[in-house]
Amino acid sequence: MKGLSLSGLGQRDEAIKCYEEAIRINPRNALAWKGKGSALGLLGKDDEAIKDFDKTIEINKNDGEAWYGKGIGLQKLHRDSEAESAFTKAKELGCKF
Repeated sequence: MKGLSLSGLGQRDEAIKCYEEAIRINPRNALAWKGKGSALGLLGKDDEAIKDFDKTIEINKNDGEAWYGKGIGLQKLHRDSEAESAFTKAKELGCKF
């Protein structure tokens, strides 16, 4: 939750450190992976963000927000076909965007 709060305050680098510590403690913490992916995406580190959203999806394939975040990263990288697939999956899972 500290990572989420810091990210909300615009302190994304500090947020990423918190998410990494949470992941170190529990590598299957999907919320931490997703939070880290979101913070990385906001920093323009889209390749890294996509990897973290993929890790979230590996842990919980039904996380619509992770699919959406992945889609945003892919779209920013002009990987439009892959982005559309990710957005479709997010929508199927009930993610509102």
